[in-house]
Amino acid sequence: MAANKSPATAVSLAELDGTYSIHRLAPIPNDHTAALIARALGQKTTLFALLQSADELSLVCDEQLPVEADKSSGPWRAMRVVGELDFALTGILASLTAPLAAAGISVFAISSYDTDYLLVTADHVESARNTLIAAGFPVASNA
Repeated sequence: MAANKSPATAVSLAELDGTYSIHRLAPIPNDHTAALIARALGQKTTLFALLQSADELSLVCDEQLPVEADKSSGPWRAMRVVGELDFALTGILASLTAPLAAAGISVFAISSYDTDYLLVTADHVESARNTLIAAGFPVASNA
């Protein structure tokens, strides 16, 4: 078994275009949910995430997509860790979220097979960008 590696010191982020909403739907997809997912998958978007658990169905999508949900939150802005991350790397999310937490900035994190995404509320994106840069993480801005 290989030892875990520390996070790369050269982690950088790129802001994604657009604004996003985070929705909580019923845990069992129904016809409405299936139609919503089909519409979302048919859109050209830079980020779409769906997570189903026994308790809920969480959806992150373009803010412009109309969603009837139990709860919704937005607008959110997203940042992507640039490059593909090796599964053996540890502490990447912790190293990114710790300075944001210290600055009082809430984060919604999503991990994909290749990389990680951080979502922050749109009114905190500038503060988040500045905090991450001050912590040594380059951020390519769309502003």
